[in-house]
Amino acid sequence: GINAEYGMLVQKYIGQRQVRFVIRSCIGGANDSFVLSGSEDTMLYMWHLRSGALLHTLSGHSGSVNCVDWSPTNPYLFISASDDGSIRVWTKERKALKRRVVCTNQNSGNVSFE
Repeated sequence: GINAEYGMLVQKYIGQRQVRFVIRSCIGGANDSFVLSGSEDTMLYMWHLRSGALLHTLSGHSGSVNCVDWSPTNPYLFISASDDGSIRVWTKERKALKRRVVCTNQNSGNVSFE
C-alpha cells in the first residue's frame, strides 16, 4: 500500500495477477487487519495488512475476480464479483456460500455490502 501523507510505498502484497483489467482490493476483517483482492487468475488473495504475508488463496470463480468487499457488520464475511458473471459470499471458513445474489447496479463496476 501507499502512505497517503508521504506518497511512499509502505507494503507490497505479492501473489495476485493484474495485467489487463482493473482489480479492486479492500482492507477489512477483524480490526481492519487484512487486505483482500481479486485477481485475473480467477482467485482471491488475502494478506495480513501490516506484514504483507499471504494468508489465503481462495478459489471459487472461473473468470477474473474484479471486485471484493468486506461486510460492514461482520468481519468474517466478504463478497467477490467475477467476469464469469457470479457474485460469491464468503464466510470465516473461507468457503463460498451457495446463495443467489442479485446485482442491482450492473454498470457501476463495483460490488459492495449495503
